[in-house]
Amino acid sequence: MNFSSPRRPSYAARLAFQPYSVLRRRNEMSLRDQLEALMPTSGPFERLEIVDPADLTSEETAVIPPGWITAAQMEGPAAVRAALQLWEAALPSRLPGTVADIRSRGLDVLIGRAYPGGEFPARLVLVYALSVSSPVRKIDACFGYLPAPADALPPFWSRLTHNIGRFHTGVHDGLRTQLGGLLPSTGLRPVSADPVRAEAPQPEFLDQNFNALPAERIPRLEDLVVLVRTFSDGVAVDLSDPDLAAWDVTDLFQPSKLETWSAIDAALMDCLSTPVESYTEFGYE
Repeated sequence: MNFSSPRRPSYAARLAFQPYSVLRRRNEMSLRDQLEALMPTSGPFERLEIVDPADLTSEETAVIPPGWITAAQMEGPAAVRAALQLWEAALPSRLPGTVADIRSRGLDVLIGRAYPGGEFPARLVLVYALSVSSPVRKIDACFGYLPAPADALPPFWSRLTHNIGRFHTGVHDGLRTQLGGLLPSTGLRPVSADPVRAEAPQPEFLDQNFNALPAERIPRLEDLVVLVRTFSDGVAVDLSDPDLAAWDVTDLFQPSKLETWSAIDAALMDCLSTPVESYTEFGYE
């Protein structure tokens, strides 16, 4: 057993050993309070409940990856580093900008129950608390869903080469922010069946100079799958291309200026509201 990493005591235990003055400041607006207060006006869920690992039900513990528990038992930047080690194990060096941004701005990693609202049930999420420079608030977050079970993947999953699917099955089956994020496997579908594009079933395909693409360069809508979505925009990959060429999906469809992994990384950075200077650092101009 490795005792080198700081462990997170239960919330009740931490409170029991805090001086009254510290307790009062924590109770005024603790990190937990701030994260839960983000919903629903500045978060993707109607309600969020932060849960200590010790307070998880036996059913929840059975489905949560051990790596989540390990990260959530730590505190502060140590928890962030532990969670990002899961990313690197699944996709080594594939999302450098996203990983660097979360590492730089990460305050803590916690487990939460996210309540989407309506009749939708609560979902377990790994909450990445992020600092943000804003006159409105000083904290933001992104939320990683549970990994996808191997028996519940869409039929085209085997065509997602280049280990794109490893993040979904090994770390998070979808990564959500208020602005969008990496879609869960249950939300991945060809553009031809994408409800977001129902009003424009035949998009216009243009090159980077906004000239119409010749027919031979236009992929079939059945082969384009959107992986990252920011509202109605997104990044899609062409399943018919051995390199899974990336396409920028907005009101128009255009070949991405970036190679596939860079396009996915830059789109996730957009969802995280990553500082502008980071894009230049990683060549995503």
